[in-house]
Amino acid sequence: ENPETGGFSVFVLTNGRVNAVQCINSPRDYMVGRQLISHAVEIEALRKLRTDGKINGRVIDKILQDNPSAFYGL
Repeated sequence: ENPETGGFSVFVLTNGRVNAVQCINSPRDYMVGRQLISHAVEIEALRKLRTDGKINGRVIDKILQDNPSAFYGL
């Protein structure tokens, strides 16, 4: 919730994946939500590669956590 604009967002998750987002006066959240929805398949593929041991877990963490955190200023 953003008290300055009265904006808020609701992210709908199913099995740990964002599959819908509703935003009021929060365009940034809307754009992030769209990206999360559109990249869900890639995220699941990366998680599977980590589970299967085909890619180092630290590399996956950088892709899934460090990079988005830096990009979105989280």
